[in-house]
Amino acid sequence: MLSIGNQPAENHQVYTDADTWEKFARHTQIYKSLANYTRSIVKENSENGTPVMRPLFLHYETDPGSFREEHEYLYGPDLLVAPVLYPNTVHS
Repeated sequence: MLSIGNQPAENHQVYTDADTWEKFARHTQIYKSLANYTRSIVKENSENGTPVMRPLFLHYETDPGSFREEHEYLYGPDLLVAPVLYPNTVHS
C-alpha cells in the first residue's frame, strides 16, 4: 500500500538517536559559521549571475581535469565540496 503524507515514525529523524542529534548540531554550527560567506556569494549571484555552486572549470579553465570532475564543485570561489560517496572512505 502506498503511504501518503509525512510519516515521521516511519523515517529516521534528527532526534532518533544521539549520534544523529550530535551530527545535526555540528552541521548546524557549520551552516551558521558560513552565513556571511553564503550571503556574499548569493549577492554575487544576484548581481552578476555567477552560480553559488560552481563547476570547477569556472575557476580552473586551464586544468583539463576540472572539466571531467563529476562530483566535486566549488561553493563560491573559496570552498571545495568533495562528497564522500562510499562508506569507510579514508582521505589519503
